[in-house]
Amino acid sequence: MWEWLRNLAVILAVNGGLCALYDRFIKPHTCKAKLLKIKAMINDWFDYIDRNLEKGVDFAELNNRENKICEFIKSNLNEYWIRPSSKIIKKWNRKMGLTKEFWNSHEMFKLYARIPANGIPLDVFFDLLVGTFLRFNNNYHKDPPGEYNYADLEMPVKFFRFYMREKGYGE
Repeated sequence: MWEWLRNLAVILAVNGGLCALYDRFIKPHTCKAKLLKIKAMINDWFDYIDRNLEKGVDFAELNNRENKICEFIKSNLNEYWIRPSSKIIKKWNRKMGLTKEFWNSHEMFKLYARIPANGIPLDVFFDLLVGTFLRFNNNYHKDPPGEYNYADLEMPVKFFRFYMREKGYGE
């Protein structure tokens, strides 16, 4: 009986060691782990803007966050594209409250998600977000206020969260 327990303990210890090795060395290099990290970084960037918009955004800190995101994308996800499938387009359009006749519409998808229906590289997507924010911020603080639309910044981020959830990468 003691021998059986000792063998079981050895098996569990080896299994635990292998799991620890996987979590430490292999998992951080998977595409899913990288996508989850970039999703968290983009959400953090957007939340910082959202929290500090009224009192003024610290552009030095925001630039630091943007540089970290750009470096992470370039070194880890340089070839990754956000390519919504027809199923994802249909679900997104339905989520936006469109009628059934527009569920498969690529034009309505582009209008609501504010990204092309045929896809966009991840680095270009983030550059689009940064440019949209800068344009929005420039018009937001003018007196009288210029044309600005917070949805132009918010909707691509919402779509990115939705896309990651639909791909099975979170929430």
